[in-house]
Amino acid sequence: MKQLVKILTQLKLAKPLLKLITYIPKLLSLISYMEQYLLGLTKPLKEIKGYLTLLELRSNELKILLEQNVRKIPVDAVTIDSVQIRKLLQEFPSYRMGNMTHIQLDGKYWTCSKESLVKVIKEEWEYQKGYLLDRFDCDDSAVVFKALLAFKYGLNNVGVVIDYSSSHAYNLIVFSDKVEIFEPQSDSWPQIGSESYKFESGYILL
Repeated sequence: MKQLVKILTQLKLAKPLLKLITYIPKLLSLISYMEQYLLGLTKPLKEIKGYLTLLELRSNELKILLEQNVRKIPVDAVTIDSVQIRKLLQEFPSYRMGNMTHIQLDGKYWTCSKESLVKVIKEEWEYQKGYLLDRFDCDDSAVVFKALLAFKYGLNNVGVVIDYSSSHAYNLIVFSDKVEIFEPQSDSWPQIGSESYKFESGYILL
C-alpha cells in the first residue's frame, strides 16, 4: 500500500484519488442501478464494483497515507526572494554588523501569514515536542520544526538560529513584511534581544 501511495504521489494522482474516495458510495449505488438495466454489461460492471468495494474497504488506510503525502499549502502562501529576506534581516544590528552569519539555503522562499502559520502549529506541532538531553534538545527541535513545515506545507520560510550569545537554538520565521522568532519547544513567540534570544552572535540557516 505504501509503495502504491508513493507511485501515485510521484504521478500527481494523490489528490484526485482522495476526491474519488469520497464518491465511492455514490458510484457503487450508480453501478447497482445500472446493473438492472444494462444486462449486457453485467460482467464488466461487476468487476468495476468489485474494485470499488475493495477500495472502499481499505479507503481509511489509503486516505491516511495519501494525506500524509499531499502538501497542504496554505491558501495565502506567497513567494519572496533572497533579496527581500536580506532586506528584512537588515533591521537587526547584529545582522548588519555581520555578527549573525546568514547561510542562505534557497533562492526563492514560500511564506504565509502569521495567522495561517499559527493554525498549522496548532494542527501539526502540538504533539511533536519532546526533550532528551543532547539527543533531542533545542537544536534538534528547531531543525525538525523547519523540516516539518517544508515537507508537509511547502513552506521554506523557517530558519534555524544557532545563537552563540544565548547558548541556544530556535527558529526564525520570515513573513512577507517582517521577521519573528519562534520557540519550538514551547510554541511561543519571544522578542529578539530577550533572555535566551539575544541574537548577538551565531548563525542563521535559511
